Amino acid sequence: MIGIACLIALQVIGCAGGPLRALVSTQAGSDAAITGQYLNNEFGYGTTVPKSVAAHPASGLAAKHGFVIDLHVNPRAYLWVDGSRNDQGWKSFDDAVSARIDDIKEAGGIHIVVLEKERTHLAGLRALRCTLRYDTSDSRDPTVQELVVAFRKIDTGVDLVYTIGLTAPEWLRARHHKLIEEIKKTWKLRPL
Repeated sequence: MIGIACLIALQVIGCAGGPLRALVSTQAGSDAAITGQYLNNEFGYGTTVPKSVAAHPASGLAAKHGFVIDLHVNPRAYLWVDGSRNDQGWKSFDDAVSARIDDIKEAGGIHIVVLEKERTHLAGLRALRCTLRYDTSDSRDPTVQELVVAFRKIDTGVDLVYTIGLTAPEWLRARHHKLIEEIKKTWKLRPL
């Protein structure tokens, strides 16, 4: 029961179409591992899973959105990659960050602080790299959520939001931080 509560508390970032709870599998090991090149034709992107880890397809409603990499079991740490429609109508990076803060609060996060915000790029798209730190009732250690968020304008329908995210206890962040950069460097836009 504590493991489920911890999982829910850490799965606080919303993907554009719904909360990350739909994205992260509680038993990612039961899915076929994703290694090497990952292509997502539905949301128009591809990237390479770093050689040091194995990814697993997202679960539930977000199964076609991306993948999850389990990094540490207890305390839980994971990285996720997501492509989604901008169903929430975010018009700016500040809208996306505010939505994530709201998701953290909804999942019981407190003392939320924005540690860093910097402009970057993801495959030629303007992007924001943001780091949030917060506390949860079931952990003594602060949790850190590091995000790279980019918007992609498309001619037909709702625009897309791409997210690369890392959620981990603060003391584990440094160990896995480089994975975000590895995924970001290999990110490619694909035709829709």
